[in-house]
Amino acid sequence: AWERASDSERDELRTKIGKGLNFGLMYGMKEWKFAKDLGISVEEARTFINNYFASKPKVREFQERTAQEAFKRGYLITPFGRKRSIGFIPNNLKDRAHLHNHVLNFPIQSTASDCTLNALILITRALRRSNLRARPIMTVHDSIIFTVHPDCLQDTIYLVNDIMVNSPKSVLGDTVPFKADFEIGTAWGSLEKWKSN
Repeated sequence: AWERASDSERDELRTKIGKGLNFGLMYGMKEWKFAKDLGISVEEARTFINNYFASKPKVREFQERTAQEAFKRGYLITPFGRKRSIGFIPNNLKDRAHLHNHVLNFPIQSTASDCTLNALILITRALRRSNLRARPIMTVHDSIIFTVHPDCLQDTIYLVNDIMVNSPKSVLGDTVPFKADFEIGTAWGSLEKWKSN
């Protein structure tokens, strides 16, 4: 697939490969699914996957440790204390593989959700204490949507950024850097990246 691709197709393929590896493999995606999603051969997919895990051995260690602990204890728990019971462990290989993927997914997705919800609580409290005319109105995955008076936009962004970047550190420590991106606009379909003056 790579040899036959144009430069623009290669850029698109790089993006798909990166997303597939960084997201799909963390949730137990198999090589046949990776191959199908990218339109490449299973052999090519296997090579990408093997190279990924060879360059990032701690990812595989994390997956194996997470699965072992979950099946041994019967539950998983995030650094924020959210707990999920894994319940009955099936003997059927297909059902067991499906449960295994959920086990790998939970610590990552739930911790990301916990970070967002924790930040939302802290931001709401900080906005109530401030004189800023801004308030959160909803969340979408790991994003928080606000309504903000134009006069308060920059100060609100600074406040929200400080909390979103720093609040996870109290639970997760400084080992993982956090970054917040901001988009502004008058409608969902016309948002543009915010650039500080």
